[in-house]
Amino acid sequence: MSRQAFEFSKPGLDEVIADDLARATATAQDAEIIAGTAASGRTRGLLNWTGILSVTGTVTNQSTFLTGLWQAYSALAGTSGFGASTVDEYVTILHPRRAAWLLAGVSGTLPASQPLVPGRLVVSAGVPTNLGAGTNEDVAIIVERSQVVVLERGLRIRVFEQVGSGTMTVRVQANTSTALLVKNATAVAKVTGLTAPTGF
Repeated sequence: MSRQAFEFSKPGLDEVIADDLARATATAQDAEIIAGTAASGRTRGLLNWTGILSVTGTVTNQSTFLTGLWQAYSALAGTSGFGASTVDEYVTILHPRRAAWLLAGVSGTLPASQPLVPGRLVVSAGVPTNLGAGTNEDVAIIVERSQVVVLERGLRIRVFEQVGSGTMTVRVQANTSTALLVKNATAVAKVTGLTAPTGF
């Protein structure tokens, strides 16, 4: 940013830029936790651990999609997986478009006492939407919480006033470090084959 914008803006433009950088960093971190490749210093994301369980789902309608989610839970909690049998020990991670499609289609059709998805629903834009042969599929991820640990060094935002002193500019930088530890890969399941929902 220009030195003048840094000195004269109210609130400080550094605060506005820091907020924008924090949001962008969180979005990138989300994507790494879900689908990081572990290449070139990147985090190995949930989808790239060897040995996670995979269930093929269908998206004819919300009911068939939910069947796939519960089949994945059954595999995790049953003989194939390492997960706990208590449904509250899980999180189900969906892309925002998949969550919107699901919630729009089942609103008011389930008893309040029945969980919609295994465990807590987490909506994450980090879930890829370019998978499958048509590059238009996403996945649903079900994780047994006690078997996955996210390690993070808090976000650090720094303002460098001297870096661009010759050109009358100021640099604002944000960085963080993230690592994902999956204690047992069979405590993670993905539901594949989820083509893009119509209208979402």
